[in-house]
Amino acid sequence: MGNQPPRLKFGVIGHQDNWKKIVDFVNSIRITDGNPELSQAKIKEVYGYFPPTKLFDIQINSKVSGFVEGYYIESFLSPDELGHSHIWNNLKKNERSL
Repeated sequence: MGNQPPRLKFGVIGHQDNWKKIVDFVNSIRITDGNPELSQAKIKEVYGYFPPTKLFDIQINSKVSGFVEGYYIESFLSPDELGHSHIWNNLKKNERSL
């Protein structure tokens, strides 16, 4: 125990690149619960307010240190705001989640 290196942790921060993927995902969750589908316009109204959230754990096999554990964080950045002009706002939104 005392001679083992600490387990490494990492995070992958991601985002969806188009509204169709987002709408399909949100509605697939809602329909499972028996709720009606939401329009893209309705989803766009609230999507950007979701805070970055850890969605699931990841484990990879590293040739150097064996299994490495980490997690995927969905940033909930709007696909309309992925350009260079929004980079500082996007970084600030994700920084607050750490």
